[in-house]
Amino acid sequence: MYPDHYAYQVQENNISQILEGVIRPGHFAGMLTVVLKLLQIIKATKVYLGEKDYQQLELIKGLVQAFFIDTTVIGCPIVRMPEGLPLSSRNARLSPEDLKHASKFSQILQQKIPLEQIIQQLIEQGLRWNMSKRNLIVN
Repeated sequence: MYPDHYAYQVQENNISQILEGVIRPGHFAGMLTVVLKLLQIIKATKVYLGEKDYQQLELIKGLVQAFFIDTTVIGCPIVRMPEGLPLSSRNARLSPEDLKHASKFSQILQQKIPLEQIIQQLIEQGLRWNMSKRNLIVN
């Protein structure tokens, strides 16, 4: 996929700079580059992507529009495990104890309450708030 040894890359400068992009610099440039190459090679008329990775989904929709790719991007609803977590390979590898904790976090995050209350409940479950980076850290 990289005969140019990654000399050419696709960079998006808005959506990729927030949320996950802040803690994973360069991740979205790599993802967009490989997705562009794949779409150019396979020439798919439709691509189905999970809404679980919503930021990635929006970036790929923007990529398709910006580069005039004749592919329709279709978001697919999140499929959840019985514990309420999104079905994913990462979550499937959780230990029973970690699955229990993650399920509690999922329940807290899905509540329709103010952000401050969500943060407080997550802190009570063993996370701590990093003021400088405005994120939660597992203790």
